[in-house]
Amino acid sequence: MKFEKLIVEKIINLSNRDLTDADLVGLTRVLRESTVLEQLHLDNNDITLDNGGDFTDALASSRTLEVLSLSGNNISGQGTAWLADALGDNKSLKKIHLSHNNIDKAGCKTLAVAFMKNRGNLRYVHLSNNEGADGASELMKEITRLKKDYSSKMKEIESLKGNLQKCEDDKDELRKDVKAAKADIDWIECPLCSEFKDDMHMILSCGHWPVCFYCLHQREKNEMLEKCPFCMKDIEGKTKRMYSMLDAKGSKTYGTRSKRKAN
Repeated sequence: MKFEKLIVEKIINLSNRDLTDADLVGLTRVLRESTVLEQLHLDNNDITLDNGGDFTDALASSRTLEVLSLSGNNISGQGTAWLADALGDNKSLKKIHLSHNNIDKAGCKTLAVAFMKNRGNLRYVHLSNNEGADGASELMKEITRLKKDYSSKMKEIESLKGNLQKCEDDKDELRKDVKAAKADIDWIECPLCSEFKDDMHMILSCGHWPVCFYCLHQREKNEMLEKCPFCMKDIEGKTKRMYSMLDAKGSKTYGTRSKRKAN
């Protein structure tokens, strides 16, 4: 049978055509080359997939096929293994019909594992009227439930990621606000304690500054302020506080309280 003309079809129905594994060569080409195929129906034929490696490889890589129906064929051990490999990797399949084949319990378990491995859209595997169908059907139901829970959890995780990113953005904005606030306050580093203080600093009688109020207080308390720590000159008279202010041109400068009042 020639399959070239089928490459452009969205739905291919070749059920009840007495197809065998030999016909899979043409169908493999269709699967590889078609960019529109959505449904492939091959029910009630004589397909075993025992030598279906090429066909199942093409099935695994298909990006458009959503429904594959192979009910009423002779798929068993090796064919089931090939098919399971494809189902585990395919990302487009939503439904696969495999009823009325010769799939035993081991084969059904293999398909169930492939179903669990699948991270695409596969949600339905029909296995009725196979030797191992009953146990596998229960397993499929449980896997379906777990996949739904997994999908729900992934949505929650994505939502949490979005909230986390928003928090990071808010943190960056807060850092900018703090930086701007510090710039407005005009923090200055005290050369004695190496800490940044606000705009109130002390000027010594010798003219050296800035010294923070805390350092000056500690030195006075311990009677250590007889000499300037910078020029070592004797300190005469009282120390004065320095304030930041704007000069006549609007530029920031520093001065004593009397100068600040004058401005």
